[in-house]
This record gives sequence, C-alpha cells and structure tokens, in this order.
Amino acid sequence: VERFRSHLDRINAMDDEGLRDLYKSILADGRFSEAGGGGLGMIDIARKSKSKLEYGFVPYDADNAFFSLNVNVGN
Repeated sequence: VERFRSHLDRINAMDDEGLRDLYKSILADGRFSEAGGGGLGMIDIARKSKSKLEYGFVPYDADNAFFSLNVNVGN
C-alpha cells in the first residue's frame, strides 16, 4: 500500500509537463512491472483527465487493502 500511495502522491505532485516526461522516461528506460505496465496506467489516467487522482485505502486484512480511485473527467 505504501509503495502505491507514494507512486500516486508523486503523480499528483506533477504538472502536465512532468507527467509527460515521467511517462516518456519509463517507456525509454524499459522500467516495467511484473504486470508489464511500469505504472504507466495511473500516469496515463492523470494525463488524460488533467485532474488530480483522488484515492483511498481501507484496510482489509493484514496483507490487503481496498483501493478506491475517483477521477474527474469532463470538459
């Protein structure tokens, strides 16, 4: 949870140019996760929505948490 929260906070701290640069950097460096995405999905959502990611974690058990994400999309 903390690693994911840190990733989301980093994304939320960036402006459009920073997000674009991070996205390109991950693609260029080949930094991909076990799932194959390198964390690009959340960066892409933030870039395309042009809004901050509103998220929350609710503990489920000792090893898991429920994750919620709200993203404002519109004109």
